[in-house]
Formats: sequence, C-alpha cells, structure tokens
Amino acid sequence: MEKLNSRAEHILGLIIDSYIKTGSPVGSKTLAADKTLNLSSASIRNVMSDLEKSGLLYAPHTSSGRLPTENGLSIFVKNMLEVNSLSKKEQDNIRKSIEFHASDSVNTTLEHTSRLISGLSACAGLVVAPKMDRDIKEVEFLKLSNNRVLAILVYRDGQIENRLIDVNSPVSESVLRSAGNYINSLLAGHSLNDIQNTLNDHIKQNQGQLDDLTATLIKAGVSVLTPDDTAENMIIRGQAHLLDNVNISEDIERLQHLFTALEEKNTLQTILSSVKKAQGVQIYIGSENSLFEHSGCSLIISPYKDSEQKLIGAIGVIGPTRLNYRRVIPIINYTSEIITEYIK
Repeated sequence: MEKLNSRAEHILGLIIDSYIKTGSPVGSKTLAADKTLNLSSASIRNVMSDLEKSGLLYAPHTSSGRLPTENGLSIFVKNMLEVNSLSKKEQDNIRKSIEFHASDSVNTTLEHTSRLISGLSACAGLVVAPKMDRDIKEVEFLKLSNNRVLAILVYRDGQIENRLIDVNSPVSESVLRSAGNYINSLLAGHSLNDIQNTLNDHIKQNQGQLDDLTATLIKAGVSVLTPDDTAENMIIRGQAHLLDNVNISEDIERLQHLFTALEEKNTLQTILSSVKKAQGVQIYIGSENSLFEHSGCSLIISPYKDSEQKLIGAIGVIGPTRLNYRRVIPIINYTSEIITEYIK
C-alpha cells in the first residue's frame, strides 16, 4: 500500500479517535466541523473514499459514516499513534502496588499484577507466569479411598499444592507414612526437578528398605506433581471488562470462543511465541494474532525477563479493538519494566 499523505493521515486519525471514544461511524459533516481541518465536506468525502478503497475504512451500513478496518487501526496504532506518557504519580502508584506484594509468592504477585493492569486499562489483564521449580519443604500423603491418594506438597515459599493420585492396589495408612517419610528424609529442600532426576537411583539402591507399593507410590507422586508445577501458567483477571460494550448476540458468541481458546493449552505457546523476539510492547489487532481472529479484540503484550535478560513471562491486556491505545501501551510497557525488577 502506498504511503498516506498528511491529509489522509489526519483524517484517518480523526476517524479512529472518534471511533475509540464513541464506537460510532463518522461522517464528512462531523469531520468538517473539526477546527484542525480546513476542508469542505466534499473534499473530506473524497479522502474518505480513497481510504475506503485502500482497505482502511469501511461503511457498516448505508449511512455516509465510516469506521476503521482492522488494517486501518493497525497502521494508525503502529505508525501514526502518539503515545501518552505516564505521569510520575502514575508510575509511583504502579511501582508501590507491585512492591507491596513483592514479598509474597511469585504467583500471588503476578495475580495482583493482572488485577492491577485490568483496573488501570479497563481491559482484561493477562500475565504469563514463569516456569517454577520450587524447593519442597514437606510432602504428605492422605488416603481418600483404597485406590486414591491425596498428595500434599508444602513449598518453602509457603505455597501448598494438592494433587490426586490413583494407585492400582489398595493402599494402607502405614504405606502412606513410609512413602512420605522416605521423601521428606531424603529429598526435602530440593526442587521437583532434582527429585525426578535422582529418585529412581535412590529407590534402586534401597530396594531392601522399600516394598513395591511404597516405591510405586513415591514415583507416582512425583511424576503426577512435576509436569504441571514446572509449566508456565496464564493468569487472566477482569474478563468482565470485555463484556462492557457488547450488546448483540454475535459479539457475545465471539467472546465465548475467545474465552474457550484462552483455556486451551497451546494458547500459552501462541502468546509466548508472539513476544519471544520482542524488544518491547507488541500490539496485535484482531486477526493479526490467530488467537483473536474474529473475536473483535486486540492484544497488547510485553515480555519481562530475569536477571540474565532471559524471557521468563509476559504481561498484557486483552481489550476491544477500540481500546484506548494511547493510555494502555505505556501502562503495559512500564509495568513490564517493574515486574522485571521484582520477579527473578
């Protein structure tokens, strides 16, 4: 597409600003009343016609008003948008809010961050939490039935995980105690990866001390608990914001498809892959990201890194395509910088 001239850029910008504020089509008469334009309605209509032919505007119905297409929004946001700066007070408030929770567990801090950016942006806040391989303080097994056991893991950071384990043979309280005592005496204070990597060797070396059921229970407990605890997870808060301006069944159905997609396992990889090579805030409007295709939503997301500058997660917002980009982009950019300081 040819580069827009200044007049076309100006008119496209005015239409998009109006759309973001009202969600309504904009006509040439409305634009002619703008003091920054010194054009007749006829001249404005000609420019709007050219923008429509270029795929940047469209007419939602037979009226003379126009709305921006996803392509028009994308070109405006990425090439023409002047982003607002956060005030010193806003920066201080974000830093203090995250700092207040910095001594909590990583997940608690990130859950608070998701709620924080949701409130500041009036969008759904999204945080991809890093892989965690935490040290174990204590393990306990509780019998629920003859073939079902509840494994309770207490971590040194205070977090507790409960997982169900199915066993092939009836299990007794004494076997549960033996399995718990074995793990606690031998491996407490190590990470789940350490346990997984060394447990088989210890069981082989101590076969005389362990019956088959105890050894099976120990291995089952670790294998069930390890995969989910060391995977990234996604924290989304404020989804109700996405419903604020929805009033037709078609839009509600689109959002339902989006909510379903956000619960699927490959969604994490889709989102992380979008920021792996990013140097800052990334913006995906509608179908620019396959996850948001046909949803009428945009994703603004930024990576955060560890002390070695390795990407460990991302924070962002999901909002309507007509969200306030000028305000939201600096919020995400600054918050990701603060999170990088506190999440290691």
